[in-house]
Amino acid sequence: MATFEHFYKSLSPNSQVRGKEFEKLVKWFLQTDPRWNNLVKKVWLWDEHPQRDEWGPDCGIDLVFEDLIGNNWAVQAKCFDSHNSIRKEHMDSFIAESSDSRFQKRLLVTSTDNIGPNVERLLSRHKVVKILLEDLVNADLEYPEDPINFKNAKRKDPPKPYPHQEEAIKDVLKRLRDEDKGQVLMACGTGKTLTALWIKERLKAENVLVLLPSLSLLSQTLKEWNKAAKDKFKWICVCSDKSVAKEDKSNDNWISNTSDIGVPVTSSTEDIKKFLSEKGSKIIFSTYQSSSLIVDVHNDENIPPFEIVFADEAHRCAGKVSKTFSFVLDEKKIRANKRLFFTATPIILSNQIKKQASVNDIEIASMDDISKFGNIFHQLKFSDAINRVPPLLTDYQVVIVGVDDPLIQQQIINRNLLTSDEENIYDAERLAASISVIKSIKDYNLKRIISFHNKVKSAEKFSSDIEKIYQLIPTNEKPSWSVNSDYVSGSMNTNKRNTKLKRLKNLKSDETRILSNARCLSEGVDVPTLDGIAFIDPKSSQIDIIQAVGRAIRKSEEKKIGTIIIPVYLGDTENLEEEILASKFNNVWKIILALKSQDDSLMETIDRLRIQIGRGSGTSRGGDGLEKIVIVPEKISNKFSKSIKTLLVKNTSENWYERYGELLKFFETSQEFSPEKNTPLMRWVNWQRHLYKENRLSKERINKLNEIDKWVWNEIDAYWENMYRKLIEFKKKYGHARPPQRKTALGSWIQTQRARYKRNQIHKEQIEKLNQISDWSWDPFRDDWFNKFEELKLFIKENGHARPPQRKSVLGTWCNKQRSLYKKGKLPQEYIQLLESLRSWTWDPNESDWEDSFIKVENFIDKYGHMKIHETNKELVSWVDKQRRSFKDGTLSKIREDKLSKLVGWVWDPLEKIWDEKFAEFKIFVSENGHANIPQSHPTLGSWVGRLRNRYKKGTLEIEKIKILESYDQWEWNILDAKWEENYEKLLLFIKKHQRLPPQSESEGKWANKQRQRYRKNVLEEKRIQKLNNIELWVWEFNIKEDKSTNS
Repeated sequence: MATFEHFYKSLSPNSQVRGKEFEKLVKWFLQTDPRWNNLVKKVWLWDEHPQRDEWGPDCGIDLVFEDLIGNNWAVQAKCFDSHNSIRKEHMDSFIAESSDSRFQKRLLVTSTDNIGPNVERLLSRHKVVKILLEDLVNADLEYPEDPINFKNAKRKDPPKPYPHQEEAIKDVLKRLRDEDKGQVLMACGTGKTLTALWIKERLKAENVLVLLPSLSLLSQTLKEWNKAAKDKFKWICVCSDKSVAKEDKSNDNWISNTSDIGVPVTSSTEDIKKFLSEKGSKIIFSTYQSSSLIVDVHNDENIPPFEIVFADEAHRCAGKVSKTFSFVLDEKKIRANKRLFFTATPIILSNQIKKQASVNDIEIASMDDISKFGNIFHQLKFSDAINRVPPLLTDYQVVIVGVDDPLIQQQIINRNLLTSDEENIYDAERLAASISVIKSIKDYNLKRIISFHNKVKSAEKFSSDIEKIYQLIPTNEKPSWSVNSDYVSGSMNTNKRNTKLKRLKNLKSDETRILSNARCLSEGVDVPTLDGIAFIDPKSSQIDIIQAVGRAIRKSEEKKIGTIIIPVYLGDTENLEEEILASKFNNVWKIILALKSQDDSLMETIDRLRIQIGRGSGTSRGGDGLEKIVIVPEKISNKFSKSIKTLLVKNTSENWYERYGELLKFFETSQEFSPEKNTPLMRWVNWQRHLYKENRLSKERINKLNEIDKWVWNEIDAYWENMYRKLIEFKKKYGHARPPQRKTALGSWIQTQRARYKRNQIHKEQIEKLNQISDWSWDPFRDDWFNKFEELKLFIKENGHARPPQRKSVLGTWCNKQRSLYKKGKLPQEYIQLLESLRSWTWDPNESDWEDSFIKVENFIDKYGHMKIHETNKELVSWVDKQRRSFKDGTLSKIREDKLSKLVGWVWDPLEKIWDEKFAEFKIFVSENGHANIPQSHPTLGSWVGRLRNRYKKGTLEIEKIKILESYDQWEWNILDAKWEENYEKLLLFIKKHQRLPPQSESEGKWANKQRQRYRKNVLEEKRIQKLNNIELWVWEFNIKEDKSTNS
């Protein structure tokens, strides 16, 4: 199996012959490479092209190919030594020759990565796609042995799913039968990219969208999918430099320009539509940042929905909603039958964050929102991947190296680097970071390391510092082999980056190499197998931490464990306060928390140790399950009392587990059924029960509490016995079992027992216990009834009647309740007899009240001669309204109805009387004016018709009145229609009077001109056009000059 390097060495030493041989290879490459093979339809050497005679000799174009959507490509093949650079003069003839209508696209294929900045700008300006040495070397091909023998040259066999990928595929396919969206959570390095492809193939989906967060991942995914695809598919990449330019430059992406992808891209919606109209299997690979182009395309309803959308690194769609990253969550903007969200690090927002976002009107997305992301179809955490047999990932260890000032002085042998050497002044923190990494290299025999920094400048500075500091450390304190370092960033050219990665890959036997970066090596880059990584600067993003860790734990035969180095500069440990010293480990806690979110075994260990702290046993030095976290030194200083491991556990676990440990200790050492009230532990216990009742306590925590023998979710039984003992003690002390029921715990408890007794909810043995108390009563309300009866007798004696106030009166409320029970037949006969024995008691007090009010109305009529009672007499107005309502509801007795009907001026429906009066006036208006178009300005009818129209609009006007009004000519329910009719009538009157159309200076003329304008705008209703056309003198074009002459 030949490599590209092998083939290149076989080329002729003659430059002209070598060039022709390379052109043959380029033709074979375009026909064979998985990506280009899926793009190229036909390819010719220049001399083979059917139009060769018409086009003339080769003037810079070496090959021509036609792609699957009909574009012609001009191709230049440059066979250069890998150390040589392509200059502008090498490309000028190709650019000039291909700049006509024969060609729509350009491609440069070269055997070097060295492209000068001037050439880079030229290629970018003319949108030339590049295939460089890097692409040729890394292509999934078995190259020919030499330029003559292409027989055994072929693409490499596509990979097949591993068992864990098959599990994921089956899980997803099963769920997709009934659900249209879901999540696939797989640890970094376990092959989620190809899992997505194989799901697509099993679904036989032919119209697919793949969304990715960076050009690096887009390029890698495109390559991986084409390499592994069982069936051919057409593809198109949607992205643009403009969309990439909007990204945060601090992201330091490996690929930051579309010209570096090595394949054609588009930002044209027309190209996308044309592509989607093609038949057969087709896939759009797009960055999220350019997904607005997909939205624009899907605004055309003729474009069908995607059969499935794959959203990779889907955690980018969560958190505070970013417009470009949220389009995929909107089913109206990007239409699809199915959606799958792939990530290793799902983002779940806390309830507190969700609530705060809602208060501040901030749109957020959380991956536990199944309406947006669907359910989890499959999950593979990296702890599961590590523990599988065989393992999918390498296990890891975390090395936390604490460096204080004395250690720095010891390591650097009396050299005061903090103040000397003007060219290289090192601050203590930088020294500590370098010392930590060098110490770890020696202790753990690390060969390949990537260090992560917050900024590119920091990465560059660290790579420069560490080699110099290595030289200053005593021989016995550092590795016996050389330590070399470098840095890389996305802004470097391709050749420079690849050279640095090659050096990291191809180490000498006596060498360790460190490659520093900010973020460009986190995702989407094929990095050599590493022994470890180092977090030099603090990391706050769990996502960044997990992706970085993913680099250290990728499976390799060359290593057994991945090492994660975290330097901690401690400073002057003897003179700093303990709290300040502890704060220096904050970066460590963030990294451990990120690891814990992915490693179940680590999570279980830390949570178990937090429980031990609650029980008072603390953390032990060995055998505690934290063996994979190595802390150097174990104790900071004599002044620092707590062990670092204890700090680690407390800062990387929830306080819940410590309280749980305290509860365990309580039950182990106490006979009480629960902790003492108003203590922190009892408040915590009550809160767990509250959360449980509201179904807000996690299943894991419910199970943990159920493991405690004495734990009960319902504390009532134990509480009952405690309160019963208090009731016995109360009776002994006071001689009765009727403690105050208000504001006493015992009284409230007794009320609860009686209520439960009535509902048959009290245990039999509890009933028997209470019955043993001599003066216990299950019905205390009898006592209350007699107390109130005595109060009523006293009230009658003092007031001469049995009608206490009904509002804000306990006695009035009690009397009403007795009458209500009497009417329902629920009042005991004993109570009835007692109440009827009272001289002024009546079962219907309203009867006497009604007569009082009736007399008041009669007196009003006698005095004023009418029934128009002023609103200030609220009590009488309310009583009159109540009688009318009772009459309307059919609840007014016949006797009362007759009495009221005989009153002078009494009407049952005052609105009906108003209708009769106003309608009579309305008929007079119609008779006098010949129409029913009453203007709003009419003094007596304007507001009346306005109220009718309002009632009609609300649907409260009676049907018979609607029919009556609609029977009149020109009646309109719409006030605007009525106004139009009113103006129309004015116009008719003007024409009738003056025998001409009105000038624009008149109100009738202005109105007529407005109708002409609406007519010209084609917004005048047809019925109005017809009415205007019926006017004999009407014209739609009105001459302004004629208007002026008419006025003169």
